[in-house]
Amino acid sequence: MESVVNRLLTYLIGLINQYVPKSSSVLLVGTPPEEANIVEIGRQASRWRGGRVYWVDAPDDDYLAALGIRGQDIVRILSRHRGRVLWRFLRARIVFFTHGVLGQPAPAPTQLVVNLWHGEGPKGGGKLFPTRRLKSQPASMMVGQCSAMSDYMADLGDIDPGRMRWLGYPRSDQLRRGVAAERLEALGIERPYVVWMPTYRRAGTPEGGVAWSNTTDVASDEGLGSGLVDAVGLLQDQGLAVIVKPHPLDIVNREVPGAITIDDGTLRRAGIGLYELLGSAAGLISDYSAVWVDFLVTDRPIAFHVADEPAFRSGRGALPPAFDMPLPGPDLSAAGALEDFIRDLSGTATAWPAERARVRAALGLHEEPGSAERVWRTVLSELRRCGGRCPAAM
Repeated sequence: MESVVNRLLTYLIGLINQYVPKSSSVLLVGTPPEEANIVEIGRQASRWRGGRVYWVDAPDDDYLAALGIRGQDIVRILSRHRGRVLWRFLRARIVFFTHGVLGQPAPAPTQLVVNLWHGEGPKGGGKLFPTRRLKSQPASMMVGQCSAMSDYMADLGDIDPGRMRWLGYPRSDQLRRGVAAERLEALGIERPYVVWMPTYRRAGTPEGGVAWSNTTDVASDEGLGSGLVDAVGLLQDQGLAVIVKPHPLDIVNREVPGAITIDDGTLRRAGIGLYELLGSAAGLISDYSAVWVDFLVTDRPIAFHVADEPAFRSGRGALPPAFDMPLPGPDLSAAGALEDFIRDLSGTATAWPAERARVRAALGLHEEPGSAERVWRTVLSELRRCGGRCPAAM
């Protein structure tokens, strides 16, 4: 019954949205609020002088300033003030979101609603908005970074393929910026480092329970960290630190002896973007997360810790284009794989740079810098092109 009511509310908001006059304003909705795609669009929008920029649960001014955004250039809205969020959505000429907004009401013909989403990786899971079930489009356009994934993402996002825009994710700008050495030292990072950034297998609730599960084997999930103990030691012997960046939804403690654990709160207090941290990394240890696809633009070594692959595939599943191909780095469960990764990190590997190039080409990864500005300019251009009336979404 609740889903039916929510669906009806979303439909009614979309219907009302068709008739409310739009102001020259922008609404930003990211989850979490410091998600790098929304932050980088926030950098672009905050420099715009064409109207006001409203940002739901925007990070604090110190964090924004560290990322080059002046607090006075945006208007902060709290998500708990749902009436105000609704009004700003109804009045906005441009809306950007990363995970959804208000159940994804139908955009108005005088409005551009942009689904930035937050990754084109191997994780399966079905539709992006499984409970929506409306005939209208949930967005005016959707941004992607891999041309080979475009049709999949259009289908998952319930959007016409012609509304997909292959522009690259705005967060790739942070990968190219990186972090100054003195700011890394404030986090206790004093030498080159590798980041292990596992996706979650089981999402936690605020009370400590399990909200949902993407695995069929709890033991394999809980044992992932112990499977990296030897790797951490060997990497440290090579003069490398290992950073563990857990997923904010993860119910499992991912700490590994000898590694430095850095969570979202630590990065927020330090005024460092997650993708800036990744941008200064010597390499990445990944799994089914979209982060390794993003990281390919750096052309730095990637290894894979997927000891629980059967349990994850039978739980959440995987999208074919991004995972049913030879990976651009060694699987650490294979004999000699860690040593192979270390050779790649030292610049003596011969095969993996070519494999990374092959995978970038196979995915059709957008590699040109300046993605955030490209997305922003494309949106403004589309508004000018359609003369204030965009393709109908209802």
